[in-house]
Amino acid sequence: MQAHRTVMLSKRGQRSSARAENRHPARSGREAKLQISSRSVTLRANFKTPRGRPSTLRLNLVRVFKVDVPEGEPAVEWRLWTALPIANREDLLQIVDAYRALWVIEEYFKALKTGCACEKRQLESRQSLLNALGVFCARGLAPSAPAQSRACSGKEPQRSLSAPRLICLRFILKRLQRFEMPAAPTEQQTLSAIARHGGHITSNGDPGWLVLGRGLDTVLSAELGYIAATM
Repeated sequence: MQAHRTVMLSKRGQRSSARAENRHPARSGREAKLQISSRSVTLRANFKTPRGRPSTLRLNLVRVFKVDVPEGEPAVEWRLWTALPIANREDLLQIVDAYRALWVIEEYFKALKTGCACEKRQLESRQSLLNALGVFCARGLAPSAPAQSRACSGKEPQRSLSAPRLICLRFILKRLQRFEMPAAPTEQQTLSAIARHGGHITSNGDPGWLVLGRGLDTVLSAELGYIAATM
């Protein structure tokens, strides 16, 4: 059983270490036509398998790979092991979509545990946990579209920084000599500035919530001092 799909591969810059470059070599952003094939495989147990366990395991292997790889570009290939059926084309595409959602799910739970410190709340009842999750999830909602290019004037608190926070961000970046913000920065420029202050490496692609959170936390702390000094 086979299927095909066309996807956009994001650009990946040069890695700083040879080991990272070997595992994830640099590539240009491009449209890729992927071929999806599958087959059932029987795996045999090795000598370390505990007694009483089955001697074989039946799994389905789904292979997603790039056809006609351009010269000089790294080959794209994923091998997905699953127990889900592979009877038809729809089954294969569903398996691929399930694995694509895996990274979003992982980031979601990482945000709950690391960003929101859900485990440190020490909540004792199921209802209190659900209430906390409701608050955390609402705070994590963000538009999927890229930031607009209009000027960040502080009059749009849902999409921009306030005027005091912009002043603090500009002062921090100027002092650290990391990023020179224009006089009227756009939302995208403001987002990039916060990410750079949080430790974002531009060659790694768009900034994630972790570096944005670190950068914004410093800006919010500076804002408290700014407000206290100007009162």
